[in-house]
Amino acid sequence: KKRGYDVVVCPHRSMRSALLASGTGAAARVGFDRSALKRSFTNIVPWKFGMHEVERNLSLLRPLGIEIDREEPRLHPTERSVEEADGFLAAHGVQPPYAVVAPGTVWNTKRYPVDSMREVAARLLSSFGHVVLVGGGKDLDVVSEVAGAEPRVVSAAGELSFMASAELIRRSSLLIANDSAPIHIASAFDTPTVAIFGPTVREFGF
Repeated sequence: KKRGYDVVVCPHRSMRSALLASGTGAAARVGFDRSALKRSFTNIVPWKFGMHEVERNLSLLRPLGIEIDREEPRLHPTERSVEEADGFLAAHGVQPPYAVVAPGTVWNTKRYPVDSMREVAARLLSSFGHVVLVGGGKDLDVVSEVAGAEPRVVSAAGELSFMASAELIRRSSLLIANDSAPIHIASAFDTPTVAIFGPTVREFGF
């Protein structure tokens, strides 16, 4: 409120988010009609089934007179990130074409079973020389289980910076991942992707 914002756009539908938007005192507060406190918004936008999440969130800009077509994200790894990825691939003898598998996710309910993901990685070896596993430090246990003792399944989890991991995905011929950050990274590079979604439905936009 001290910053004197003019506009607040609130894609979240929780009561906390609506209270925060209202507390700013902004003259224009835009939110969805499914918000827990939709009355706190000055402009209410219908939350529609059957839309992609990106398109649905962009619809919140229409009351402000802004029309934006959906655009794919783009990432630009730095030279240092490229060198970091080069070093990892060389150290593990990985050459294109290779596949990347991201077996981790923030939410356990979104995680494809470890045994199943291990089988996916093993089957990929019939088409690729190597499978590279990516993830953060918190994914080390699940990545280790997926890798097993197979020497051609190598782990980059917890070893590389975010953008160096992105560079690995950029160079890969295929990414297989849960509903997690790597699928968004892959979309920025047009990397072919198989995204595994569990407890959700298409109508939610995912």
